[in-house]
Amino acid sequence: MNKNKSIVLMTDFGTHDGSVSELYGVIDSVNPYLKVQDLCHHIPPFCVRTAAYRLAQVFSHWTPGTIFVCAIDPDVGTDQLALLAESTTGHYFVAPNNGVLTFIDEWYGFSKIISLDKEKVLHPMAKSHTSYGRDLYAYCAAQWASSAIQTDQIGTLYTHPLFRLPILKPKHDGRDIVGSIEIADSYGNAWTNMEADFVSRYGVIEGHSYPVQISSDHTVVFKETVYFGKTYGSVQKNDAILHINSMHCLAIGTHWGNFCKKYSLSWDTMPATIQITTRSAL
Repeated sequence: MNKNKSIVLMTDFGTHDGSVSELYGVIDSVNPYLKVQDLCHHIPPFCVRTAAYRLAQVFSHWTPGTIFVCAIDPDVGTDQLALLAESTTGHYFVAPNNGVLTFIDEWYGFSKIISLDKEKVLHPMAKSHTSYGRDLYAYCAAQWASSAIQTDQIGTLYTHPLFRLPILKPKHDGRDIVGSIEIADSYGNAWTNMEADFVSRYGVIEGHSYPVQISSDHTVVFKETVYFGKTYGSVQKNDAILHINSMHCLAIGTHWGNFCKKYSLSWDTMPATIQITTRSAL
């Protein structure tokens, strides 16, 4: 048995019942030597977009060969395809074809995708069609990681485009840079899709303040001039601040505060639109 493979679990199950522990148990029953870790189990229920972003945020920090089990599956048990996908970075993903691989596909791409034959890879004791996180994704990942089943035994090569969620790209309209707020972190910082190189290209640089407007559902929820600093300590307590986050993208937060909570931005109102007037337009 392979003792070196790591399996990383991501679900929207929460940790208040036994669902996550069942995934651990199924993997352990196949191969107790596999290393099992958690990415996150508090993805908002059914929120594939949040899951897709978190997965893309995290996976490249893990060793190539790591297998990610992605059990965010609102259409569980239907004829939706289940996949084993290998990224160009050498990481593996056992996931439904529901958009959860969108950002990895966009930013990195996949070198090989297998459409799983559910009859061959489903747990032999499975009787429920609503427990694929345990009976299909976790079980298949453990079997494959342990070499108990080979790639050519689990399904067929998939050569069609993946199902993808809409991807919003930042733009410069001659006056403003316009992007989207894709997600928030645990501290309430709003993370945008505008990379550091993009904002600097259009003259939005640290050490200056800029007019910022944020709209959600066509309603303006924030409109202030905000300082772009290196750290939260660049502004006074409770002041808003623009900064570069761990994804090397522009974010907006509050020093010693929760920006998203204050301005009613949450996963079900995202993506929201953020508009920043550049220095050339001031």
